Amino acid sequence: GDQQVPPVTTSATGVASFRLNKTQDTMCIDIIGIGLSGAITGIHVHEGAMGATGGVILDLSPYINGNRITATITGSDLTAAKIAKYLSGEYYLNIHTDANPMGEIRGQLKLETDKGYKADMDANQQVHAVTSSAQGLGSFAVSLTGETMDVKLITTNLSGPITAAHLHYGAPGVAGGVAIDLMPLIAGNAIR
Repeated sequence: GDQQVPPVTTSATGVASFRLNKTQDTMCIDIIGIGLSGAITGIHVHEGAMGATGGVILDLSPYINGNRITATITGSDLTAAKIAKYLSGEYYLNIHTDANPMGEIRGQLKLETDKGYKADMDANQQVHAVTSSAQGLGSFAVSLTGETMDVKLITTNLSGPITAAHLHYGAPGVAGGVAIDLMPLIAGNAIR
């Protein structure tokens, strides 16, 4: 909410991943928002620098599924001029609700300079059987030197508070030992 113009008082937060393929003709978008004052009524990419407002360049509202948005963008939504603005930080994303029709939360879209990784989480990926509608989206940025990692992870629909969080060794479908303890980073239903 602090990035909205003017700022909005809210405990809501979100994580967004915009991934451009090597041929730069397809962008895969994955967004999750939590703690919003109500249902998402709109979500858009706008033109504008940090602290400024601008017009909508991409309406992602048709892709809303609860508090998650996934979309694949091609064609006229992904021109060379638009790609240049995505890469130079000239766009921002905001999520609208009934209580905040001008936007409840906003984030400037920035190019990651570190090695970026993403984790889509759901119960189907657990090695042991779990029945749950819980979901999560994680963003991991490892510095180019390999000395630090920025972690942002948000969950929704968990059966209760997060009691433990770890990065584990292991290929898909294989349980492995703990690589990194994330418990000190737990903040409600997020890890930061």
